[in-house]
Amino acid sequence: MALAALVAAAAVGEDGRPGGDANADGLRAQVERLARELAEARAEADALKAALDRRQFGESGAGERVHPLAVGGVAANAVRILDVNRAIRMVILNVGAREGIRAGVTFMVVRADRSVARIRVTDVRPTIAGAVIESVEARGFPDVDDRAVMVGTLPK
Repeated sequence: MALAALVAAAAVGEDGRPGGDANADGLRAQVERLARELAEARAEADALKAALDRRQFGESGAGERVHPLAVGGVAANAVRILDVNRAIRMVILNVGAREGIRAGVTFMVVRADRSVARIRVTDVRPTIAGAVIESVEARGFPDVDDRAVMVGTLPK
Protein backbone atom coordinates (compact mmCIF):
# COMPACT_ATOMS: atom_id res chain seq x y z
CA MET A 1 0.00 0.00 0.00
CA ALA A 2 2.68 2.52 0.97
CA LEU A 3 4.62 1.93 -2.25
CA ALA A 4 1.49 2.50 -4.35
CA ALA A 5 0.76 5.73 -2.46
CA LEU A 6 4.33 6.94 -3.02
CA VAL A 7 4.15 6.19 -6.73
CA ALA A 8 0.72 7.84 -7.01
CA ALA A 9 1.97 10.93 -5.18
CA ALA A 10 5.04 11.02 -7.40
CA ALA A 11 2.89 11.05 -10.53
CA VAL A 12 1.76 14.59 -9.67
CA GLY A 13 4.04 17.40 -10.80
CA GLU A 14 5.23 20.29 -8.64
CA ASP A 15 2.30 22.35 -9.88
CA GLY A 16 -0.17 19.76 -8.52
CA ARG A 17 -1.17 18.49 -11.95
CA PRO A 18 -0.57 14.98 -13.30
CA GLY A 19 2.59 14.41 -15.25
CA GLY A 20 5.41 14.36 -12.74
CA ASP A 21 7.05 11.40 -14.50
CA ALA A 22 10.60 12.50 -13.75
CA ASN A 23 9.73 12.87 -10.08
CA ALA A 24 7.95 9.49 -10.13
CA ASP A 25 10.98 7.80 -11.71
CA GLY A 26 13.24 9.32 -9.07
CA LEU A 27 11.00 8.13 -6.27
CA ARG A 28 10.71 4.66 -7.82
CA ALA A 29 14.50 4.42 -7.95
CA GLN A 30 14.72 5.58 -4.34
CA VAL A 31 12.11 3.02 -3.22
CA GLU A 32 13.95 0.23 -5.07
CA ARG A 33 17.26 1.27 -3.47
CA LEU A 34 15.70 1.38 -0.02
CA ALA A 35 14.05 -2.03 -0.57
CA ARG A 36 17.46 -3.51 -1.49
CA GLU A 37 19.08 -1.91 1.55
CA LEU A 38 16.30 -3.26 3.78
CA ALA A 39 16.74 -6.78 2.35
CA GLU A 40 20.49 -6.56 2.96
CA ALA A 41 19.93 -5.34 6.53
CA ARG A 42 17.49 -8.19 7.19
CA ALA A 43 20.00 -10.73 5.82
CA GLU A 44 22.70 -9.26 8.05
CA ALA A 45 20.37 -9.38 11.06
CA ASP A 46 19.55 -13.05 10.32
CA ALA A 47 23.26 -13.87 10.10
CA LEU A 48 23.91 -12.11 13.41
CA LYS A 49 21.01 -13.93 15.06
CA ALA A 50 22.32 -17.25 13.76
CA ALA A 51 25.77 -16.43 15.18
CA LEU A 52 24.15 -15.57 18.51
CA ASP A 53 22.23 -18.87 18.42
CA ARG A 54 25.50 -20.72 17.78
CA ARG A 55 27.07 -18.97 20.74
CA GLN A 56 24.13 -19.35 23.13
CA PHE A 57 22.71 -22.71 22.04
CA GLY A 58 25.85 -24.52 20.88
CA GLU A 59 25.04 -27.43 23.15
CA SER A 60 21.74 -28.42 24.73
CA GLY A 61 21.53 -29.56 28.32
CA ALA A 62 21.72 -33.19 27.22
CA GLY A 63 24.98 -32.61 25.38
CA GLU A 64 23.29 -32.76 21.97
CA ARG A 65 24.37 -30.36 19.27
CA VAL A 66 21.84 -27.58 18.71
CA HIS A 67 21.90 -26.42 15.09
CA PRO A 68 21.86 -22.65 14.58
CA LEU A 69 20.72 -23.35 11.04
CA ALA A 70 17.90 -25.77 10.52
CA VAL A 71 17.69 -28.08 7.53
CA GLY A 72 17.22 -26.68 4.06
CA GLY A 73 19.09 -23.49 4.92
CA VAL A 74 16.23 -22.17 7.06
CA ALA A 75 17.70 -19.89 9.71
CA ALA A 76 16.92 -20.95 13.27
CA ASN A 77 15.25 -17.64 14.00
CA ALA A 78 12.92 -18.25 11.04
CA VAL A 79 11.44 -21.46 12.49
CA ARG A 80 8.42 -20.30 14.47
CA ILE A 81 5.40 -21.75 16.20
CA LEU A 82 2.22 -20.93 14.28
CA ASP A 83 -0.31 -22.49 16.66
CA VAL A 84 -0.43 -24.21 20.06
CA ASN A 85 -2.98 -26.69 21.39
CA ARG A 86 -2.38 -27.02 25.13
CA ALA A 87 -5.07 -29.66 25.59
CA ILE A 88 -3.31 -32.20 23.39
CA ARG A 89 0.22 -30.76 23.91
CA MET A 90 0.84 -30.09 20.21
CA VAL A 91 2.30 -27.19 18.21
CA ILE A 92 2.35 -26.32 14.51
CA LEU A 93 5.65 -25.10 13.00
CA ASN A 94 6.00 -22.82 9.97
CA VAL A 95 8.35 -25.27 8.19
CA GLY A 96 7.67 -28.60 6.54
CA ALA A 97 8.87 -31.15 4.02
CA ARG A 98 9.94 -28.46 1.54
CA GLU A 99 12.53 -27.30 4.09
CA GLY A 100 13.64 -30.87 4.76
CA ILE A 101 11.82 -31.39 8.06
CA ARG A 102 11.02 -35.03 8.84
CA ALA A 103 9.16 -36.86 11.58
CA GLY A 104 11.41 -37.41 14.58
CA VAL A 105 13.27 -34.07 14.36
CA THR A 106 13.58 -32.49 17.80
CA PHE A 107 13.50 -28.75 18.51
CA MET A 108 14.05 -26.61 21.58
CA VAL A 109 11.41 -23.89 21.87
CA VAL A 110 13.06 -20.59 22.74
CA ARG A 111 11.59 -17.32 23.99
CA ALA A 112 13.70 -14.30 24.90
CA ASP A 113 16.81 -16.48 24.49
CA ARG A 114 15.62 -18.97 27.12
CA SER A 115 14.52 -22.54 26.59
CA VAL A 116 10.78 -23.00 27.13
CA ALA A 117 10.14 -26.56 25.94
CA ARG A 118 11.34 -29.52 23.91
CA ILE A 119 9.18 -30.68 20.98
CA ARG A 120 9.40 -33.61 18.54
CA VAL A 121 7.95 -33.49 15.01
CA THR A 122 5.31 -36.18 14.45
CA ASP A 123 3.50 -35.06 11.29
CA VAL A 124 5.02 -33.30 8.27
CA ARG A 125 3.17 -31.55 5.46
CA PRO A 126 4.73 -29.65 2.54
CA THR A 127 4.83 -26.26 4.31
CA ILE A 128 4.07 -27.00 7.99
CA ALA A 129 4.82 -29.62 10.61
CA GLY A 130 3.05 -30.79 13.75
CA ALA A 131 5.07 -31.53 16.87
CA VAL A 132 4.27 -33.02 20.27
CA ILE A 133 5.45 -31.14 23.35
CA GLU A 134 7.76 -33.61 25.13
CA SER A 135 8.80 -31.45 28.07
CA VAL A 136 8.15 -27.98 29.41
CA GLU A 137 10.56 -25.85 31.42
CA ALA A 138 9.50 -24.06 34.59
CA ARG A 139 9.54 -20.77 32.66
CA GLY A 140 6.37 -21.49 30.76
CA PHE A 141 4.59 -23.25 27.92
CA PRO A 142 5.25 -22.80 24.17
CA ASP A 143 3.33 -19.91 22.64
CA VAL A 144 2.58 -18.63 19.14
CA ASP A 145 5.63 -16.95 17.54
CA ASP A 146 8.18 -18.62 19.85
CA ARG A 147 11.34 -19.69 17.99
CA ALA A 148 12.24 -23.36 17.51
CA VAL A 149 15.90 -24.41 17.25
CA MET A 150 16.72 -27.88 15.91
CA VAL A 151 18.52 -30.24 18.29
CA GLY A 152 20.64 -33.25 17.39
CA THR A 153 20.88 -34.67 13.91
CA LEU A 154 18.25 -35.48 11.32
CA PRO A 155 16.84 -39.00 11.53
CA LYS A 156 17.72 -41.17 8.53
